[in-house]
Amino acid sequence: MANLLQVDLNELVAGQVPTASEQKAETRTTLPEGQRPMNSWEFLDKNWWMIFPLLVALGWVVAMFQH
Repeated sequence: MANLLQVDLNELVAGQVPTASEQKAETRTTLPEGQRPMNSWEFLDKNWWMIFPLLVALGWVVAMFQH
């Protein structure tokens, strides 16, 4: 959750805001050796099955507005 909100775990859990010197010392996270970020085509290739729940949800929303 801390990564999603882009905050320090201490700030999320304990409310401790890091000082300016601590923020400078923070290192940037990197991917493991030999990996690169996934592009949209690669994501769709691995998660093609997600289209079915999305279509069901879209159909449900459309059906709700037709009544």
